[in-house]
Amino acid sequence: MAQTQLYVAEELTAEALYPKLKPSEKNWRCEQHKKACGLMAEGWAKLGPLASGGRWDKESAYTGVALWLKGYHAAQGFPQLSPEVAGAFPALSRTLQEHMPWVTAEGRRLQADDNPARYALRVTFTCVGLVSLVGLGGAMGTQLSGEAAEGHAELINSVTLMGNSALEKLGGPLLHEGSLTPADSKGIAALATTQGGAAAEALLQSIPVHVTAIYMLQVLYDIDLRVLKWVLHYCLARAAKDAYARARVGMGAAGGRDAAARAAAAANSARERWLSHCRALQALEPGSGLAAFMEAEVRSQDPRGRSDTIRDMRAAAETAARRGDDLTSWLAHLNTALLLAGRLGRAGPEGAQPEDVQRELDAAAAQRASARRWGGALLLEGRCRAVKQEVQRALQAAGVEGLHLEGAQGEAGPSAAASAPRDPYHPILPAELPARKCSGCEKLFHKASLCGRCRSVWYCSRACQAAHWRAGHKAECSRLAEERARAGAGGEGSDDEEGKGKGQGEVGAKAEPEAGASAATAAEESTA
Repeated sequence: MAQTQLYVAEELTAEALYPKLKPSEKNWRCEQHKKACGLMAEGWAKLGPLASGGRWDKESAYTGVALWLKGYHAAQGFPQLSPEVAGAFPALSRTLQEHMPWVTAEGRRLQADDNPARYALRVTFTCVGLVSLVGLGGAMGTQLSGEAAEGHAELINSVTLMGNSALEKLGGPLLHEGSLTPADSKGIAALATTQGGAAAEALLQSIPVHVTAIYMLQVLYDIDLRVLKWVLHYCLARAAKDAYARARVGMGAAGGRDAAARAAAAANSARERWLSHCRALQALEPGSGLAAFMEAEVRSQDPRGRSDTIRDMRAAAETAARRGDDLTSWLAHLNTALLLAGRLGRAGPEGAQPEDVQRELDAAAAQRASARRWGGALLLEGRCRAVKQEVQRALQAAGVEGLHLEGAQGEAGPSAAASAPRDPYHPILPAELPARKCSGCEKLFHKASLCGRCRSVWYCSRACQAAHWRAGHKAECSRLAEERARAGAGGEGSDDEEGKGKGQGEVGAKAEPEAGASAATAAEESTA
């Protein structure tokens, strides 16, 4: 027991482990994490008092925002945010909004940013705050319902609108200080030499907004516009991913072909936006393992199936490993294992063997061990645990046993999962793994049972069947069955055949259910 307590205590923070590392053990990700934590802490020292109602100081506030965003960018997808910081975002965003100066435009008095640099900082910071509020893990909106789901969707839509608007005002999605025209460069040189007054005002009116923003961001806050654009694209990619996940849930739960077609169109649109922002991250940060992984993750959602999906994901894992990015490599190897597990049992070049899955699990375990040495494993433990659970389900569905999810060599000492926070991350399964939405817990599964009476709702377990029956399905089951029968008689067609084609079960009890149980309670789970 004493050894376990010591192990967990030593693993809790990267700050505690970093000083103990030898220079040869400090990889790129470790150094980025230290840099990110330092910048974010320095920025928060200026922002924290404002969040708790401290005296407003414009320059201190925007300098704090710039420092914090530089740290967020340095974290490259894995920022260490405390609940205190995440919870303070709404108050800080309101404070920045309330202290925007009043200006007169077209005869109206309104609040507006007094220069493009502060506009860029404020909007980018607000987008990060909204993305953080809806969950740092993954597509959290798929687990919500009712007003909570509507509020979540509204936040995501706000990120999309603000982020895209900011990118356009700041010169387009990819323009940054490295791709200025000769006229832009001349404008920056003129700004650097102007003495102010009427001449300066006239110059500002003649220069594009993004050029002024580039200059002011550098001079006033020592931050590149390129950094803000990376952060905006990262937030927009997260927002598009979330929108895709919600649309995909709609595809699984849609009743009738028209509803399913609308959900599929929404999913396709969100996936295209997701992909475009991932490509922008690649252009803004060449050689990034994170951007390569994010793009490979999008491509795994292509419903047409791609023969090179596994190759792309494995290449992202190797790119990250070469850079010393053990966190991204760990996650990418696990996703490669999941893709391979979904192809077990297939014949020909599209198939996979159990040893292929184990090889990726071993590589993931090696990267996890690397992250544990410097204390970064806890940043991803919950997310990777969720992916490993899906790998395990896919292996069970294929009837494969004996593989080691933690790597063939295993790891000495107790698992870090024991000390990691149990976050509610739910991975989006690759499109080639068929998935249905459980009407009980509202999660997506590729192993589900269809209610045997109404054949309209799916369940991941008997517990969810019983809970949904008590929650209201008892009153609607017969009605849904009659509506489905009438639709079938009218020639509209049924989703049953689609379910069979994807390997989803549609079996259920034919007898009347007992009290507290659904008509599908007696159904055994079918395997996708």
